Amino acid sequence: MNSALLELLVMKDEFLPAYLMDKKYWVTILLSEVSVGELFALIEDSFYMIKV
Repeated sequence: MNSALLELLVMKDEFLPAYLMDKKYWVTILLSEVSVGELFALIEDSFYMIKV
């Protein structure tokens, strides 16, 4: 996840910055507030970002 995407996500109420284990690009997602489709899209994007 790049810093621009992170900034956009944490502007939404359902995403919070997370600083777990010095991972500055991680976010906390409130699952009750996010659709399954959006969650899967974020997982897929994350997967392809680490493969490149």
